[in-house]
Amino acid sequence: MRSRPLALLLLPLAAALLLATGCHADTSPLPRQGAAGPPPEEPRTLQLPLEAPCHVNVQGTGQVHIEDSYVANVVACENGNAPMEALKAQAIQARGYLYYVMLVNGQSTIGDSQSDQVFSCPYATAGPRHFEAARATRGQYLTWGDNIIAPFYVAGAIPANPNDGAPEEACDGAGGNDSTTTQRFVTYNLGLSGCTIEMTTLGWVPDDGDCNRNPRNRGCASQNGQSCLASRGWFYEDMQRFHYGEDIQIRQATGSCGGVSTEPPNYDAYCMRHDDPSHCVDQTQRVICDGDEATAVEDCSAGCLLGECLTPPEEPETDPCEELDCADGCEEGQCVVDDTVIPDDPHDPQDPQDPADPGTDGDPAGSSPPGALVTRSAGVTSGGCSTAPSYPSPLALLVALVGLALISFRRADPRRRPTRG
Repeated sequence: MRSRPLALLLLPLAAALLLATGCHADTSPLPRQGAAGPPPEEPRTLQLPLEAPCHVNVQGTGQVHIEDSYVANVVACENGNAPMEALKAQAIQARGYLYYVMLVNGQSTIGDSQSDQVFSCPYATAGPRHFEAARATRGQYLTWGDNIIAPFYVAGAIPANPNDGAPEEACDGAGGNDSTTTQRFVTYNLGLSGCTIEMTTLGWVPDDGDCNRNPRNRGCASQNGQSCLASRGWFYEDMQRFHYGEDIQIRQATGSCGGVSTEPPNYDAYCMRHDDPSHCVDQTQRVICDGDEATAVEDCSAGCLLGECLTPPEEPETDPCEELDCADGCEEGQCVVDDTVIPDDPHDPQDPQDPADPGTDGDPAGSSPPGALVTRSAGVTSGGCSTAPSYPSPLALLVALVGLALISFRRADPRRRPTRG
């Protein structure tokens, strides 16, 4: 694998992608060991689910359509003689590694050799079985959490006794023919999750065992081991978990070059292979079993892990006072002024964030000046003065009566006589 700034989460891969011995004679050099130091840069953040890229530039060939050509040809060259389920597993790993190179490393070109993946080879030609494996897994890739992983794979050892005992034991390559000396890179993580899984030395392995420091390295698959598992009736989904861990997820890319596979799942087959009462089909579904038969399929909106639907996160309760700017405090969504809760009158356009604004029921235009006394009389409101009728005060009546008395007195005075002319 070429070293790129963002590729250092999984340091140089070299010839990690060795071809299965069942395909052709392997003459490639051994893959280089991962470096001991941590990556100097943070990985780029990708929005999942991702929209599938349609084309890739293959070194020495040019632009190639990923789903219509690239995946099928890589499957043919890498492990072309394997049973169908192993071809499907190879298709997901080939596509997943390509997505890692393009979308995580940011490379615009991928090599056509075992330093990346073999696309063109003189010993194999993509045929109907290889195109079927690509079609059946169209747009599928592997993630751990929200991280696109680099699904390492090598030839691995040819199992010594593939038909003896449980498949997970018979197909682990122990004591088998390891002519490519690549078995040492293979990991077996069935039933393991989180940082309990074994990481492969093809990528960087943190010294402190904290797998979160390199979330792209979840182990390495064996092509010969996957052929063995397929011959024992395993499906490609379980092969991913066998090597990369129980919490690995098979994601579905979107877009015209992603989409959903048209092959319906065989739910009974999941139950036949597992003793558990339920099993995750993918990250969105689980199958519920009664012995060897599937009795129900449940959609998992928040994801599926270890046979159980994850619980959707609870929505946090909102505080009605958060949106109010109350100087003296807030109680149950109402501002408090001088220890008194000011109710929110729906008919009064009072500013709930300004208790000093008394509102103007009869003054919708807001013509009253700030702080003006608002009075109401006979349905009429004015600022500062009332338009109600005025009545004279007692003092005014007294003055008026005295005046009338004086006028009457003068008229009745006998000393006042009219003069003759």
